[in-house]
Order: sequence, then structure tokens, then C-alpha cells
Amino acid sequence: MDIDPDEIVTVELDTYDWERSYSRLLTRRQLGELLLHFDDMADQTEATYEEGAQHNQRAELVAAGRCPNCRWPDYQCNCAEHPDA
Repeated sequence: MDIDPDEIVTVELDTYDWERSYSRLLTRRQLGELLLHFDDMADQTEATYEEGAQHNQRAELVAAGRCPNCRWPDYQCNCAEHPDA
């Protein structure tokens, strides 16, 4: 079965806090591009979340007097990547 990329489809977006749904006519090609864009946005959101979590973990280690790289207490750390090296 062949899919015509120029076939018109209706896309309807809805969420619990909208008064009514939002619908648009798109071609299948446009829908595919839109879904790829959503996928890229999800990847970026995940990457941003992970970066924030890593930053928070590093800050907690430094506040606790530990090297954020090797996690040893600052006074025992000899790693080359120590922030004070």
C-alpha cells in the first residue's frame, strides 16, 4: 500500500486545560516534518534536564567538601581534573 505524501489529513491537538481542541489540515509530508520537530524538541528537553541534574549533583558534592570528579574528600583528592588543580 502506497502512502501519498501530498494527501491531506486533519491533525487535532487537545489538552486538558484548553477550552477546545486545535485542528489543522496538513499534508502527510508536513505531518512527518512536524513529528520530527516534536522528536527533536523532546531530545533537547531531555538533554537540558540531564545537564541540570548533573550540575545539581556537582554542586551538592562541592558543598559537601568532595571533589565533583572523583568524589573523594577535597583534602584527599589528587585527581588531575580537580577544580583547584
